Amino acid sequence: MVMKKIAILLPDLRGGGAETMRLKLAEAWREEYKVEFVLLERTGELLEKAEANFNVESLEVRRIRGLLPALKTYVNKKQPDVLLVAMWPLTAIAPIAVKLSSASSVCVVSEHGIISEEQRERGWRYRALLGLTSMVGYRLADVRIGVSNGVANDMSRVSLMAKDSFCTIYNPACSGALIEKGESPFVDVTTPIIISVGKFKKVKNHRLLILAFADLLKEMDVTLCLLGEGELESEYLSLISDLGIANSVLMPGYDPNPHKYMVHSDLFVLSSDLEGFANVLVEAMQCGVSIVSTDCKSGPREVLEDGKYGRLVPVGSKEALTNAMRSVLEGDRSPGDLQVRSKDFLVSEIAQQYIHVMFSSF
Repeated sequence: MVMKKIAILLPDLRGGGAETMRLKLAEAWREEYKVEFVLLERTGELLEKAEANFNVESLEVRRIRGLLPALKTYVNKKQPDVLLVAMWPLTAIAPIAVKLSSASSVCVVSEHGIISEEQRERGWRYRALLGLTSMVGYRLADVRIGVSNGVANDMSRVSLMAKDSFCTIYNPACSGALIEKGESPFVDVTTPIIISVGKFKKVKNHRLLILAFADLLKEMDVTLCLLGEGELESEYLSLISDLGIANSVLMPGYDPNPHKYMVHSDLFVLSSDLEGFANVLVEAMQCGVSIVSTDCKSGPREVLEDGKYGRLVPVGSKEALTNAMRSVLEGDRSPGDLQVRSKDFLVSEIAQQYIHVMFSSF
């Protein structure tokens, strides 16, 4: 029997949440399906890992306007059974390319963020373009997926399509494997450790966490670990220096295995202004680490079940974040079993949910 072919379209394979989740899905499918990655550009931290197990095609598209003809050519040539597409504007262009091709491929689009909010600062012309292209692209897609209910509802709003035209499939953020503690990467650290994992960009708002931590440090001896890298790293280093807290803050850089840091931490903090899903919260739960998160749109509240599995605080509130961190470190933990909850996001389960919706029309 010939294996059905799933092509996964992404801009590249940088180490972001969407790219990481797609790689996890591909690994879950590889025994029963022929999976390959289709990239606009052949680059990213995860490229080597993907190439070790999958065919990786590059369209060599450096401007988004070149995607439509390049993708149409690819679909005509490779004839995938399913084209799985992540992130606007790819999700608006890919369905058009499939419809213009001679293939009978099923086009599945998924968004990983609240796209209307992500584009809010771009101006009305850009927002109008988002609405128009989404109205066309989503209607031409065969399946439309949001990684949280909030994301799916946002897709409905921007495209003016009925809510029941979209489905929610959470991200496959839990491997199910037992996380071994192993040797601690926090050499010579004797204080409680607060950890945050993510790219240093504005929407993640690590600045808020640094300021809240500086206030907490006035009351208790504690260490902050910021695991990641990004465009705001130098700005954060300057802020940490200006606050005089450099001796209490660790910045190890990007690590593809954040679990080895999480399992040796006392508290995980997410300080984002916006999150489509928040994979890191599931990873923290899998490691059994207590959680404090901003109650941002829209993933954290869904993942933490309205606060059952972690403390939720108002977005942008330094005082509330400081108070919540202090409270948890002093022993006021959430009642839910974090590791049990993390299994609701098992890779194997989520992979089967995708298979069900992708091949339901076959």
